[in-house]
Amino acid sequence: MRNLPRKELCLVAIVALILAVVILFLENQMIVAGLSSLAILVGVGYAVFVSERMSRILEKEVEAKTRELQQSQKIFITVLNSLDAAIYVADMETYEILFANRVMRDAFGDVVGKTCWHTIQSNQSGPCDFCTNQKLLTDDGEPAGIHTWKFQNTVTGRWSEIRDRAIHWVDGRIVRLETAIDITERQQAEEALDKEKERFRVMVEKAPLGVSIIKADGRYEYINPKFVEIFGYTLKDIPTGQAWFTKAYPDQEYRERVIADGVSGLKGTRRGETRPGTFTVTCKDGSEKVIHFRSVTIENGDQFIIY
Repeated sequence: MRNLPRKELCLVAIVALILAVVILFLENQMIVAGLSSLAILVGVGYAVFVSERMSRILEKEVEAKTRELQQSQKIFITVLNSLDAAIYVADMETYEILFANRVMRDAFGDVVGKTCWHTIQSNQSGPCDFCTNQKLLTDDGEPAGIHTWKFQNTVTGRWSEIRDRAIHWVDGRIVRLETAIDITERQQAEEALDKEKERFRVMVEKAPLGVSIIKADGRYEYINPKFVEIFGYTLKDIPTGQAWFTKAYPDQEYRERVIADGVSGLKGTRRGETRPGTFTVTCKDGSEKVIHFRSVTIENGDQFIIY
């Protein structure tokens, strides 16, 4: 359709050229003037016709593109509203919220057009001191990539894993895009686990028996103070099971017997079952002690041993 006006313009040019040739052969000045005016009128009139036709074509194309864009925007917003994450866009200079998806609106209400620090955080008299805007831009003021962090919202009290990044908005300005995934249950589970670990650590530290934890690859991960008191060895002295066997059982024949007994015990028990044993151990000071062992393979494959 775009080629049609071009062909018609060529036709106008040919007509004008023919009229010009005729004018050269006419001697009557009035006829020449009339034909010249006629040629101009024909050219101008047709140019107006072509211009209007092109305008109608462009208007239809703009309308079609606008409908396509509106449809794409509708689909995009539908996708964002279907995600199980709070998503919003805010101006990085004014902090005005430009977009908020369904999860965001359910948690904080209709916040579009309002400032983020005033609506999605509490007790703020200005931009939050934990705002990550400065981490989202390069020294040249351009988007710098994704910044990931965890935060407990001051309004809802819930924990989120947050991904922030600066992007170019539809009008060209740089804005903040934030996606927050609720991890409250996971955070609570991690905190509970940390408390259990701390409780276990305190209990083992104060235990009247020696305790060691050996990783599945043979590295000593932990020995408690009582272990050091009994044998004199520290983690620096026995970083691995091989180092332990070499120092604790310096006699090769006896060491091989202890290792064989340990291997046999591993094969004959399942994880969580206790493997007892009694062996003579050479301590760091050279003294020998008869030690009763209680070994257990825990779920992750590590060895938990009591002496």
